[in-house]
Amino acid sequence: MKKYLTLIMLISFSLRQTIITTSTFYGFGLGLFGYIDRTGQILIMILIWGLLLFICPLWLKRYQYGPIEWVWRMLTHIKFIPLTKILK
Repeated sequence: MKKYLTLIMLISFSLRQTIITTSTFYGFGLGLFGYIDRTGQILIMILIWGLLLFICPLWLKRYQYGPIEWVWRMLTHIKFIPLTKILK
Protein backbone atom coordinates (compact mmCIF):
# COMPACT_ATOMS: atom_id res chain seq x y z
CA MET A 1 0.00 0.00 0.00
CA LYS A 2 2.86 2.43 0.74
CA LYS A 3 4.25 1.96 -2.76
CA TYR A 4 0.87 2.98 -4.20
CA LEU A 5 0.74 6.07 -1.99
CA THR A 6 4.11 7.25 -3.29
CA LEU A 7 2.87 6.97 -6.87
CA ILE A 8 -0.19 9.11 -6.15
CA MET A 9 1.85 12.33 -6.14
CA LEU A 10 4.75 11.38 -8.42
CA ILE A 11 3.92 13.78 -11.26
CA SER A 12 3.07 16.67 -8.91
CA PHE A 13 6.25 16.06 -6.90
CA SER A 14 8.41 16.08 -10.04
CA LEU A 15 6.76 19.22 -11.43
CA ARG A 16 7.12 21.08 -8.14
CA GLN A 17 10.78 20.13 -7.94
CA THR A 18 11.33 21.28 -11.52
CA ILE A 19 9.57 24.61 -10.97
CA ILE A 20 11.47 25.31 -7.74
CA THR A 21 14.89 24.40 -9.13
CA THR A 22 14.51 26.21 -12.46
CA SER A 23 13.29 29.35 -10.72
CA THR A 24 16.23 29.09 -8.31
CA PHE A 25 19.03 28.41 -10.79
CA TYR A 26 17.98 29.86 -14.15
CA GLY A 27 17.95 33.48 -15.30
CA PHE A 28 14.18 34.02 -15.16
CA GLY A 29 14.31 33.30 -11.42
CA LEU A 30 17.14 33.97 -9.00
CA GLY A 31 19.82 33.02 -11.55
CA LEU A 32 22.11 31.31 -9.05
CA PHE A 33 23.55 28.69 -11.41
CA GLY A 34 26.93 30.31 -12.09
CA TYR A 35 27.31 31.73 -8.60
CA ILE A 36 26.94 28.62 -6.44
CA ASP A 37 29.45 25.77 -6.57
CA ARG A 38 28.43 22.11 -6.92
CA THR A 39 28.40 21.49 -3.19
CA GLY A 40 26.03 24.40 -2.67
CA GLN A 41 23.80 23.18 -5.49
CA ILE A 42 23.64 19.71 -3.96
CA LEU A 43 22.77 21.18 -0.56
CA ILE A 44 20.01 23.29 -2.10
CA MET A 45 18.61 20.19 -3.84
CA ILE A 46 18.67 18.22 -0.59
CA LEU A 47 16.82 21.09 1.09
CA ILE A 48 14.20 21.15 -1.70
CA TRP A 49 13.74 17.36 -1.54
CA GLY A 50 13.39 17.49 2.24
CA LEU A 51 10.82 20.26 1.98
CA LEU A 52 8.80 18.37 -0.61
CA LEU A 53 9.05 15.10 1.33
CA PHE A 54 7.63 16.96 4.33
CA ILE A 55 4.83 18.71 2.41
CA CYS A 56 3.57 15.79 0.27
CA PRO A 57 2.42 13.54 3.17
CA LEU A 58 0.63 16.54 4.70
CA TRP A 59 -1.19 17.04 1.39
CA LEU A 60 -2.15 13.35 1.20
CA LYS A 61 -3.65 13.43 4.70
CA ARG A 62 -6.35 15.74 3.38
CA TYR A 63 -6.57 14.96 -0.34
CA GLN A 64 -6.81 11.73 -2.34
CA TYR A 65 -4.42 12.73 -5.13
CA GLY A 66 -1.81 15.27 -6.05
CA PRO A 67 -3.21 18.28 -7.94
CA ILE A 68 -1.84 17.23 -11.35
CA GLU A 69 -2.91 13.61 -10.85
CA TRP A 70 -6.39 14.80 -9.92
CA VAL A 71 -6.76 16.82 -13.14
CA TRP A 72 -5.33 13.93 -15.15
CA ARG A 73 -7.80 11.49 -13.57
CA MET A 74 -10.78 13.79 -14.28
CA LEU A 75 -9.71 14.19 -17.92
CA THR A 76 -9.23 10.44 -18.25
CA HIS A 77 -12.62 9.53 -16.76
CA ILE A 78 -14.37 12.58 -18.26
CA LYS A 79 -16.22 13.32 -15.03
CA PHE A 80 -15.73 15.29 -11.83
CA ILE A 81 -13.86 13.38 -9.14
CA PRO A 82 -13.71 14.89 -5.63
CA LEU A 83 -10.22 15.89 -4.54
CA THR A 84 -10.80 15.70 -0.78
CA LYS A 85 -10.83 12.33 0.92
CA ILE A 86 -14.21 10.76 1.47
CA LEU A 87 -14.65 9.77 5.12
CA LYS A 88 -16.06 6.31 5.64
